[in-house]
Amino acid sequence: MIPILYAPTETVFTSNGLGGLADTTECIVHEQRNGCFDMTLVMPTNGQHFAEIQKGSYIKAKPSPNRSAQLFEVVNIQKSMDNMMAEIYCQHIGYRLNRIPVMPYTANSAWNAMQGLDTYAAEAMPFTFYTDVTRAGTYTHKLPSSAKACMQGEAGSILQVYQGEYEFNNWTISLLANRGIDRGVTIRYGKNLIDLDMEESIEGVVTGILPYWYGKEGENDTLVTLPEVVVYSSHASDFPNARTECIDFSGDFDEKPTAADLRAAANAYITNNNIGVPVVDWDVEFATLAQTTEYKNIALLERMDLCDIVTIVFEDFGINTQAKIVETYFDVLKERYTKVHIGDQRFTLAQTIASTSTQIEESEAKTTTIFQQALEQATALLNGDLTGAAMITQTDANGNPIGLIFMDTNDPATAVNCIQINANGIGFSNNGVGGTYTSAWGINNELDMSHINVIHMNASAIDAGTISADYISGGTISASEINIGSGVFTVNSNGQVNASNFNMTGGSINISTAGQHDAKIQLDYLGWNTKMTPTEFVADIGTVKSELSAGGLNVYEKFAGSYYVSATFGTGMATYNTNGDVTFAAGGAPDGTMAVYGSNGEYITMDCSGSSPVLEIWYNSKLRVHLDMTNGLQFYDGGTPNTLQKTYGPNGMS
Repeated sequence: MIPILYAPTETVFTSNGLGGLADTTECIVHEQRNGCFDMTLVMPTNGQHFAEIQKGSYIKAKPSPNRSAQLFEVVNIQKSMDNMMAEIYCQHIGYRLNRIPVMPYTANSAWNAMQGLDTYAAEAMPFTFYTDVTRAGTYTHKLPSSAKACMQGEAGSILQVYQGEYEFNNWTISLLANRGIDRGVTIRYGKNLIDLDMEESIEGVVTGILPYWYGKEGENDTLVTLPEVVVYSSHASDFPNARTECIDFSGDFDEKPTAADLRAAANAYITNNNIGVPVVDWDVEFATLAQTTEYKNIALLERMDLCDIVTIVFEDFGINTQAKIVETYFDVLKERYTKVHIGDQRFTLAQTIASTSTQIEESEAKTTTIFQQALEQATALLNGDLTGAAMITQTDANGNPIGLIFMDTNDPATAVNCIQINANGIGFSNNGVGGTYTSAWGINNELDMSHINVIHMNASAIDAGTISADYISGGTISASEINIGSGVFTVNSNGQVNASNFNMTGGSINISTAGQHDAKIQLDYLGWNTKMTPTEFVADIGTVKSELSAGGLNVYEKFAGSYYVSATFGTGMATYNTNGDVTFAAGGAPDGTMAVYGSNGEYITMDCSGSSPVLEIWYNSKLRVHLDMTNGLQFYDGGTPNTLQKTYGPNGMS
């Protein structure tokens, strides 16, 4: 195919655009499984349409024998020293996803996660998204970042949560459970690919494992191994030399396992990790193979596509395994592969997830800087002034050498900084030859260090008093206290969480308490505090306090240093003075009573609990005015006895 050039402003790519780049001398499309997808084109600078090529132009080209032509965006144009030829580097238009930001969102399926890239895009999204992945999981996008980062460029990405294989087909992006297919191609090691350099795949095969568990049984440290010690792969006898690895299963059991349990775990590990099966990691270059008689047996590879499955037969060992085409180099002009890379599936997916999990640029850049500073400091120490330093050889009683000591002086009695190496290990001391050796690596496989700088560390278990890091990603983290941001966020072993700020989008918080009045949520600010228990909600600002419970709302005011109830709101309502006297009271609706009290025994009451409302006015604790629907308005003299003076009622005045 002749590559076709389009202007940067083109939006419809069904025509021949600005024209074909017929003078192209080389055009290779390079694609990796869940990786790069780019193209390099070489042509003379005086070639047809070269003058019209600019950064942002589009070039259409086929990426493989079976797929339709794809659009690539020109990223860089590099001319040769004599200005006669130019190399044009292009990236698939899918790279534009690196420049489209996506706002935070949460999805409970791969389909919703992929569609969320469009729904929550902060700018116009020209791509459509599809997936057939049904793997369960929740994707949480916490901070704004590019759509490409959401897909596979950050910890907890869509690819990491749901796995699968991406396919970029111009403006359609798909996450597929299996992008490729099995086209029936078989490669027989030792027969039709005998000339390829693949010996390391055989020699490095692990044939068995030594499983063990190490932990506490009561107060004692306990090591558990199997009676047979080593568990072998069913293919172990096919190899001339055994190759056994020690595998720690301590993290798989909370308590000491039985031999049967440990053996079952070992057998599962052998099955899940294809122990005893050679690792496939080969480059197939067709230009070389085309000259061999074996080429006819694997010619079908030329019609395969990225992620297609290849069967590998190791005839001498009676082993069959499968691998995928994980990388392709396609010659656009000749419409054939120049090279494909066949990779073992066991490692390809793991490497993809591992790489996407650590591609958080800010954290990685900061960590690399810290690590580089440590390396520079170590380099300066090793290359520093060693004047007066010495090395002595330790010997046994018969004069045989048994170790080396490197010292910062030539006298063991005065040396301060020392390194000692012998059959038991290597140790570092700042306290002279006699130690203490504060950093040591023993032959017992134990490494003791007061300070270690690393960029990346994989470990099945880490037991530590304090771990400080810029970024930690893990399934389960066990510690007496987790401290993030120098106290900004802490969690201790009692389950107490302290945080300066807490933002939560979606989800729920469930809290269980031992008692109905146990305060489980409490907020404090400059003497103000709010707490919530299963039965009440309390807000206290130092001078006024409110308590809300199922019985109603109580309001307290502070007087003479103590709180008193100033108002209650429940089935009824009441207010009180500092002496606890009621100043206002009202019963519940729809029938009830209400009273307003003064300070000298005067008050007004209203009673709506009967068939007829009643209103009374009292003075000096004696009834003075009475009003109801039957008797009308009545006045009393307030004497002793309290005598009715006048009545204004339905029958007139008396």
